[in-house]
Amino acid sequence: MSAATETLRPDSQRRLSASHGGAVHLSLSGMAAAQLRLAADDLAVRPQALAAALLTVLLRDGMVDSVLDGADPTQFSGRTPARHGLTSLRCAVLYVLALHADADGVVQLSARALARLCGGGSHAGILSAMDALAERGLLLNLAPAGHANQPRICRLTPQGLAVAADLGDLGYAPGGGRG
Repeated sequence: MSAATETLRPDSQRRLSASHGGAVHLSLSGMAAAQLRLAADDLAVRPQALAAALLTVLLRDGMVDSVLDGADPTQFSGRTPARHGLTSLRCAVLYVLALHADADGVVQLSARALARLCGGGSHAGILSAMDALAERGLLLNLAPAGHANQPRICRLTPQGLAVAADLGDLGYAPGGGRG
């Protein structure tokens, strides 16, 4: 087993070994292709080698969710390990939601307010993080927002409240720091 597959979750390793293998071919065009070519030229490597190296690191180090959340890539070098398998942004969103939840775990915050309380982030990244938390069963989206200023109503599940409480016990503070 290679070093890259040793860092995969057991279910991912099983799917990887059960897959039919074979190459994956990607096609980039426009600005993405131009940027990849320029970066590869600067490093004196082939664009394919650079793309493979970047993807390997993103997958191996569990940064895919952060990239999809719209995280600032300049923060990756000093990033802290994910807590409960959540990205820093998802931890911040869950923690802030828990701080603002009523006794039933219900909270109403707009994406703009949540982004501000979490220490930044795009509205799309905040909404993506909330959707990911819902997919993991940590919150239920009761009324999705129509735009960034409109409150989104959600309820933290018992599991979501427990994870948020544990983040608080760990000294977690929004923005990925420690309180």
